[in-house]
Amino acid sequence: AWCCTFQIWRLVANFVFLGGFGIPFVIRIMMIARYGVFLEKTTFEGRTADFAFMLIFGMVVFLATGALIPPLYMPVGSASLVFMLVYVWARHNPDQNVNLMGIFQLKAFWLPWALMMLTVLMGGSPMADLMGILVGHLYYFLTVLHPRAGGGDYVKTPQFLTQFINNTYGGYGFVNSNYQPPRAAPRAFQGRGRRLGDN
Repeated sequence: AWCCTFQIWRLVANFVFLGGFGIPFVIRIMMIARYGVFLEKTTFEGRTADFAFMLIFGMVVFLATGALIPPLYMPVGSASLVFMLVYVWARHNPDQNVNLMGIFQLKAFWLPWALMMLTVLMGGSPMADLMGILVGHLYYFLTVLHPRAGGGDYVKTPQFLTQFINNTYGGYGFVNSNYQPPRAAPRAFQGRGRRLGDN
């Protein structure tokens, strides 16, 4: 075990190792490049510390789950972490249309589940994908759904991490100058809005 041999670096290394080169490796790279990067550039724009803490939160939960529930232990956690990114992106962009393998078009909300089904069809185990979805939902619930319902915000980025990243990136983090928020949906029966007394 890593704790007996003092190989503490393995706690992080298993989340950056994407496995041997093959179709699963290519799919995970594409998922990171498309959804992980897009999530950082839009939802977490200017909040690099929050994005980093989201990753740390996921890694800690994966490690704790594997330690407390041995059947759920995974020696390599990169697949779950990537799926967590996809799930969080999908929850923040549920109505966006996405193409799966260039064939099927679906709403982003269903993308994580479709990708998990693709893993099953390719003969793989869905456990890592499902763990990523569950931990991603836990993070989204604690940071978005629960506070929105009037509950407390229990997952906050530590101040020291914010200060460290702000000092490293000059206080701005990652800023996407080309990002434009989606236009508001048109409202029905919207008139020109004339005031009383105007001709």
